[in-house]
Amino acid sequence: MSTKTPFDPRSLDLPSIPALVGFYHACLGFPVKQTWLDAIKAGNCETFEGLTYSNAARYCPDSDETIMGHLAQQRQNIRSTKPKSPIAHAPPAAAPAAPSNELFIHVLPISKLYTDDTGRFPVKARSGNQYVMIAHHADGNLILQQAFKTRSDKHRIEAYNAIMSRLSARGLVVDLQILDNEASAAYKHAIMDTWQCKFQLVPPDMHRRNRAERAIRTFKDHFLAILAGVDPTFPPYLWDLLLPQAELTLNLLRQSTLNPRMSAWEFFQGPFDFNKTPLGPVGCRVLIHAKPATRRSWDYRAKDGFYIGPALDSYRCFKLVKSDTKSQVISDTVEFRHAYRSIPSPSPEDKIIHGLHAIAGALKDSPLPATITQLKAITNLRDLFESWRLLAPPTINQAHFPGRPRVPNQDPPRVATPLPPSPAHTMHWTPTSLSQSPHQPLLTVPVVPRRIIFADSPSPGAVVPSPTGTSPPGSPSPRVAIQPVLPPRQPIAHRTRSRAPAPSLALVAGARPFQELVTYNIPTAKSTRCLPAPLGFAGLCEALALSPTDIDQFANLCSSLENIDCLDTSALSVLDPATGDFLEHRQLRRDPRYKSVWDTSYANELGRLCQGIGSGTTPTKQRVAGTNTFFLIDYKDIPLHKRKEICHTMVVCEVRPEKDDPDRTRITIGGNRICYPGDVGTNTASLELVKLLLNSVLSRKGARFSTIDLKNFYLDTPMPDPEYVRIKLADIPDEFISEYNLSGRDRDGWIHFEIRQGCYGLPQAGILANDLLRSRLVTEGFYEAASTPGLWRHKWRPLQFCLIVDDFGVEYVGMEHFDFLLNLLKKFHGVQFNMAGDKLAAISIQWDYPGKRCRLSMPGYIENLLLKFKHPHPPKPRRSPYACLPISYGAKSQLTPESDTSPLLDDKRKHRIQEIVGSLLYYARAVDNKLLVALSAIAARQSKATVVTEQAVHLILDYVATYPNDGIVYRASDMILCAHADAGFLNESQSRSRAGAHIYLSENDAFPRFNGAVLSIAQIIKFVMASAAESELAALFITAREMIPHRQTLIDMGWPQPKSPIQTDNSTASGVVNNTIVPRRSKMMDMRFWWLRCRASQDQFRYYWDAGSKNWADYHTKHHPEAYHEAHRTTHAGIWDWIGT
Repeated sequence: MSTKTPFDPRSLDLPSIPALVGFYHACLGFPVKQTWLDAIKAGNCETFEGLTYSNAARYCPDSDETIMGHLAQQRQNIRSTKPKSPIAHAPPAAAPAAPSNELFIHVLPISKLYTDDTGRFPVKARSGNQYVMIAHHADGNLILQQAFKTRSDKHRIEAYNAIMSRLSARGLVVDLQILDNEASAAYKHAIMDTWQCKFQLVPPDMHRRNRAERAIRTFKDHFLAILAGVDPTFPPYLWDLLLPQAELTLNLLRQSTLNPRMSAWEFFQGPFDFNKTPLGPVGCRVLIHAKPATRRSWDYRAKDGFYIGPALDSYRCFKLVKSDTKSQVISDTVEFRHAYRSIPSPSPEDKIIHGLHAIAGALKDSPLPATITQLKAITNLRDLFESWRLLAPPTINQAHFPGRPRVPNQDPPRVATPLPPSPAHTMHWTPTSLSQSPHQPLLTVPVVPRRIIFADSPSPGAVVPSPTGTSPPGSPSPRVAIQPVLPPRQPIAHRTRSRAPAPSLALVAGARPFQELVTYNIPTAKSTRCLPAPLGFAGLCEALALSPTDIDQFANLCSSLENIDCLDTSALSVLDPATGDFLEHRQLRRDPRYKSVWDTSYANELGRLCQGIGSGTTPTKQRVAGTNTFFLIDYKDIPLHKRKEICHTMVVCEVRPEKDDPDRTRITIGGNRICYPGDVGTNTASLELVKLLLNSVLSRKGARFSTIDLKNFYLDTPMPDPEYVRIKLADIPDEFISEYNLSGRDRDGWIHFEIRQGCYGLPQAGILANDLLRSRLVTEGFYEAASTPGLWRHKWRPLQFCLIVDDFGVEYVGMEHFDFLLNLLKKFHGVQFNMAGDKLAAISIQWDYPGKRCRLSMPGYIENLLLKFKHPHPPKPRRSPYACLPISYGAKSQLTPESDTSPLLDDKRKHRIQEIVGSLLYYARAVDNKLLVALSAIAARQSKATVVTEQAVHLILDYVATYPNDGIVYRASDMILCAHADAGFLNESQSRSRAGAHIYLSENDAFPRFNGAVLSIAQIIKFVMASAAESELAALFITAREMIPHRQTLIDMGWPQPKSPIQTDNSTASGVVNNTIVPRRSKMMDMRFWWLRCRASQDQFRYYWDAGSKNWADYHTKHHPEAYHEAHRTTHAGIWDWIGT
């Protein structure tokens, strides 16, 4: 029996795909369709959420703006009308004589830049600009622009210097400048003396030799299309403010010359990420959010303006112009108000259709009803549909609309969950209570594989233009069959943070509120709103072609609907020893064996959030003191604008023996409804930073390590604007109800609370708590490293720590300095500290200070994992984590696994595999890097998991069950970042190779000694490598790229870095990067070794060769046999003889 994927409420809020495609088309400047499709195919728009090649090809609008900017003269006389004469075949030419001498010429590449000026713009800009200088960079196929005022030497040279400065800032050097035969002596002087490049003039009257002429044509076409789409009220004298986005989008649609796999913009500025730098239609009218600091109490919350482009130096911000002052501002929160183009947003019709598809999909393979509760749920769903008056959409007769042509199949499809196929058929149904008339045609509901398809029914949100270009009010628009398509990702919101509201409780048994919210309007020939007879429960079953068994399966669906808005449960970690199952908090409180303990635990948590609980009138006499985070409030006292953002709770129960209260219940807030306008990201330490800090403790004389945990970190942070949450009265323990007198205070069974301080789950809680902690630390001399998030140091004390939310890992030399930090934190928070420093981020640390070493492990993690997934211990030890093919060491290529043709898994088993892989991935990155190659191979197939994939997962579980206590050992060193890099050539499917790396800390010797890995890399190289040397170069490149931020972290920690040694076992790769071998083939190979050479010239790396048997990265390049794993266990498994302190 398969289990369906849980229903995601956000699927009800996906906009139609054509609206999304049209919006992106406007954002990119209304490009020609084929140009846009080529850019999408090349991967230039892969960060545009929901945009695929097929969607753009199908729904790219034929806009007037594109025609106004790109319409070209139709060519004539291009086909001859004369009859074709037979072609006389010339005799083959004699073979040329073999040359007696050969001459090899090495041609050095020359970077060329072509420049020219446009004609004068019809409107003089407010800044005085009238012309635009266009530059074409040949290597990158890059088109740059710079507006200037007049054609005088002063202004032209200023524009030229601005373009050259931008190129120089990105490391692009120009060797030869080519321009028209109109250059003054001062202009030539600026080219040669200021920028040290040669220049060349095209012959007189031969302007076509200057590529900038074609670049001007391309840029003008693109910019004219943009100007055709600006708002009618946009001031024409601000045209020069639109140039930057025109340049960005134009280069985003072009491919680089040197590397056609990247766009010209990526060649110039790096990859473009729409999520970090969202775009909008240029010149569009917007409403700009007025920040509280810039407005008075009764001022409007938004001001009118125009969008002119993205703020490239800010995260998710826009450049705007105010309508009243015409001044430029930057804001992260705007509302687009395009004059005629709709902004992608879900309509009520979209939500209804998505919901119907979700219901139809949930019927597939659902279990039969087995309890009275499920049978009751069937009745609830029946009442819901009957009260909703679910309608069968009518078919509109085109004869009733004279003068309106029938529209082909181009109605916006609605995003829906893909469903399995079944035989398609069509069923006609006529309601007996609906009288037929010429204005009310028969209702037709065609049914396709488990999807409801509306045929020729009107769409309330769709408007079809009339032949005159306008649509008369009240006239309905025809609708065609809907073909649901699911984009790869959700569309990006236009605010810093936006959440889709969860479905209302009106979706469950009550059904009466839902009837008040939704009315399905059917336009007729007279444009009247009528409600035909309800389809009802039986009609819905008939429309879906359900069998009696399918009708019974409604019970499972209804049970799911009843819990959509009551999401106060979560994955739990309390194990029932009798059954071996993990129990959630409702199960714990209903079970007589656990009810008393967990009722008290839940009451304690509510009391901790409120004003305390237990006997006593003061906090010192109470069983649990309150933090004044929650305050009881009546629903009528909640502000109207906050009622749509009332949150739900999620309850987590776990057993934590190391805590003061081992039976812990924690309440977190489901803040998905809250739309917080600011940035909510916080800096936190990574696993690599934690490992670097532990190595620093071992290597610094007299250093020690301890941990600090802040209690109620979020709860001690006041919030400037309160939020609100509700909890079911039936879920609240009797003790809390009695002590707080909650009887009679509920509204429809819910108790409401006002949240006045930070709470886990609120989107703004983290940033508010982090900012408050930051201000307290900074005043006492602490500062955060500028380039390493989560690393804090003191200005003069020998003290530094990594910060993971509210957990401190502290390195200090001298107890008085640790006490200084501890006493500072005690002023504001309750603290729990561990002087032994033996646990951080769920990792156990064994310290051997006399031996200057430590060991990292996660005891108990694997045992709990095996219990959770009910995987038995293997009958015999498993010595390798993955089944491997025979390996021929030293061979030029290895055998690759055969294609997997085993059956696909159902959703339940596939979800289990994904959970196991996610759980093991953190374990592998933290303490057991031997699993990385196996996990990488499984993760690449988990989305389409098969029986073979499941067997591979069981093998890796057998392996970790055999070795549940493996770890990593670190020793003291000179803290020099070193690495071994290696690659397995063509040993993966589809002729791909795998790169591996062992990055560690050691001494600056010719051959640095071994140490535990700070970071291990085991990844498949994306592109197919042409040779073993090229794959080794790729591995060197990947390794060095990952080492750069860690070198800076070590410098921030007070450990200066010389050249980092990187070892390879390929002599060709070593010769290429050390400039003793000159390759003559691959451009991709050229890019990598030039990058590596460049970094070596900056004294960042040195590359050396050693035998493959001494390369520790070989462990991460392939699947090894059991004998190899056993031979290397002492090195990679963290095995040591405990010395102790």
